[in-house]
Amino acid sequence: MIFYFFLALFGFCWGSFIGMFSWRWPRGLGISGRSFCDVCRRPLLWYQNIPLLSAVYFRGRCVQCGKGFEGLRYFAIEASMGVAFVLTGYLWQKDSSGLVRLFRDSWGDFSLVLMLSIVLVFVGLFVVDLEKKLLPDVLSLIAGALIFLLTFFLPSPLFFNHLAAGLFCFIFFLSIFLITNARGMGFGDVKMAFFMGLLLGSPLLFVWLILSFVSGGTVGVILLFLRRATLGQEVPFGPFLLVSAYIVLFFGEDILSWYINLL
Repeated sequence: MIFYFFLALFGFCWGSFIGMFSWRWPRGLGISGRSFCDVCRRPLLWYQNIPLLSAVYFRGRCVQCGKGFEGLRYFAIEASMGVAFVLTGYLWQKDSSGLVRLFRDSWGDFSLVLMLSIVLVFVGLFVVDLEKKLLPDVLSLIAGALIFLLTFFLPSPLFFNHLAAGLFCFIFFLSIFLITNARGMGFGDVKMAFFMGLLLGSPLLFVWLILSFVSGGTVGVILLFLRRATLGQEVPFGPFLLVSAYIVLFFGEDILSWYINLL
């Protein structure tokens, strides 16, 4: 229980950072300096920076001007990060997939640090793409570096399998990008596809591709039906790529076995 308590605590704290980064980066603001109210621009008091507290106790309002400063947004990100860290730690401990076992064999306990770091960056990419339809290069490159590090010490045949999977995904997404003249997806998705293929390898990359496109298409149809979107309107694809990659990392082999048994 102590293990999961500290995972949740670290998740809440890093979620606070991601909430700040994902708000500042699209606005061209640096990440250094104290957090401030979005309305009155005064620095937040120290106790307003305690993760989850601002939304629960202060109801997402600045204690100095009384206005809301997107406290509920920060609460959602911080809580989600805490849950993601605990879930990742649980699935890592459980050896939920052969791929996770391979990473543990290569890196030992440090594999959990790498995987939590990847999850952290994934959440940052998810939030920015969902809100601004952008995948920041700085986060994509950090994710790529972490994934490369995680896979580099796999046995040579497996590493080259993962590298080839990354190249396949890159070429596949680049083809869609060029054929649709960038209307089908952004180039950030193309770059992200390489890193997802590198992480998952073959044959799990095909599970990831199917899950990403099916989930993205399903949500798109639902949004059209509910009139929350129109034909031709851009819907960020990055969140579907990221969530699907997380699911496939831990459950992809089970999904693949289930599908094969259906045939």
